[in-house]
Amino acid sequence: MTDNLTDHDFLPMNDLCDESLQALITHYTGLKYRLTDNLRVRERLVELQDEQLKRERKASTIEGVIRQNTDNPLQNQ
Repeated sequence: MTDNLTDHDFLPMNDLCDESLQALITHYTGLKYRLTDNLRVRERLVELQDEQLKRERKASTIEGVIRQNTDNPLQNQ
């Protein structure tokens, strides 16, 4: 039997909204302190934090492109 708190196959990253991702990071951070020797917990936390960073970078890149296109619409044509 797998533990859904540490088995990451039950919910793909693409199905997580930003709030769910943050909730999982908070959950795994707590687990990391309680289960300091659990490698799966630490690996999952790193994976979740990497996904969050990837989303933040993508959002900032998209925001920058939108801002550039709206601030200078004639330069971009």
